[in-house]
Amino acid sequence: MIACGPGVQYREVRSWRCLTLWVEDGRWVVLWTLSGQGPCTFIALQSACGLISPGVLNSRLKELQAAGFVTKGETGYQVTELGDDVYHALLPLSQTSKRWAAWLEQQEKDFER
Repeated sequence: MIACGPGVQYREVRSWRCLTLWVEDGRWVVLWTLSGQGPCTFIALQSACGLISPGVLNSRLKELQAAGFVTKGETGYQVTELGDDVYHALLPLSQTSKRWAAWLEQQEKDFER
């Protein structure tokens, strides 16, 4: 079983749904930040993530550690090899979402004319 959050578990054959839930719920922000900046202390990571409370960040880190995506080393929290794989798998989704956002913005402008 894979823990996907408080009270939510999926069998390994449905682990893609777990990742989908994490993306939809914003859990990717911590993984994304660590992947982009490298190892971070808790305080540095909280600052880099923006508006995230210490409690929420602590919960996210525990979930990411339990999933095997993040580990805590001497230099702080860092992405594991598996976490790096997930990060690179999400990059195309990020690029597509940026293109889609630009397209939606253009549609809005065209509609206002």
